[in-house]
Amino acid sequence: MKVLTVATEQDKLNKFQMFLALSDRAVHLEREFLRSPHTTKLIWGSHRIVYILTDATGELSLYYDIELKEPLETQTTGGAMFPTTTIVTKDRIYLPVPKDLEPAFRIASGTKEFYVRFDTIP
Repeated sequence: MKVLTVATEQDKLNKFQMFLALSDRAVHLEREFLRSPHTTKLIWGSHRIVYILTDATGELSLYYDIELKEPLETQTTGGAMFPTTTIVTKDRIYLPVPKDLEPAFRIASGTKEFYVRFDTIP
């Protein structure tokens, strides 16, 4: 259950309809950081999607780097700051997936695999 989807746009979810679960290790190590107020920036292109989450003081950032096995369907690179819509549950933490990136995580059949790296940057 690594992808959470919502059937219709909801204002309370900043109109995001797909959310990606962080890796179990990231949740274990970074739960407190993600429960605190933070900003959400994304950069993407080719096989990469990078989330940059920065705490409210601007002094500490967490980067979450996703390397896809297949290239993104969009031929352009992109990046933007998005409304922070991190969902924290008992066992998982989900990050929002913008509409342009949803196809990279949509599963029609089988499974999707990708590599993840993360770290904090002071």
